[in-house]
Amino acid sequence: MCNKNNDMMKKFFYLSAILAIVLVSCNSEKEYIAKLSNTASMIEKEADLSEAIALHYCDTWRKVIYDHEYNGEYCTDFNEALAKHQEFIITTDTYKRLKQKRDSIEAIMPQLNDYPSSCKDAYNELVSIYADTDELFRFADEPRGSLSTYSTKTTDLYQKIEKSLKEFKIKHIQNK
Repeated sequence: MCNKNNDMMKKFFYLSAILAIVLVSCNSEKEYIAKLSNTASMIEKEADLSEAIALHYCDTWRKVIYDHEYNGEYCTDFNEALAKHQEFIITTDTYKRLKQKRDSIEAIMPQLNDYPSSCKDAYNELVSIYADTDELFRFADEPRGSLSTYSTKTTDLYQKIEKSLKEFKIKHIQNK
């Protein structure tokens, strides 16, 4: 009789331990998904701010090339105008918010590296999206190439990021 009670107690203990592990892993998965969701939102904001700055550069670039004007003054050297515009951009609130978002994401990304096994694909997708966002940021931070290639690359990158984020949210965030 004692052995039977001991066996039942052992089974109860093992089942309780397994249940606790399952509950903890479910909770940690939910917490991880919440971190992924928050980080995806931050990446989306970084991409939006980067695109806004890139569009501003494109407008300035076009105006100098076609109207020979920068800030109401005659200007034919678009490189000079872009350098002046870059000096202006880094003083704006938009740029300061962009840098702040970027710094926050840079601090969070290494923390996401310790993911539950069920979240491996989500992590890898978010890293890929962030790599594209980082490239867009670099275009916003320092424009390069010709107006045509700059405009095309930044637009294409932004659209790719938007599409990837939408797919990411549907696959990994919604209904979780």
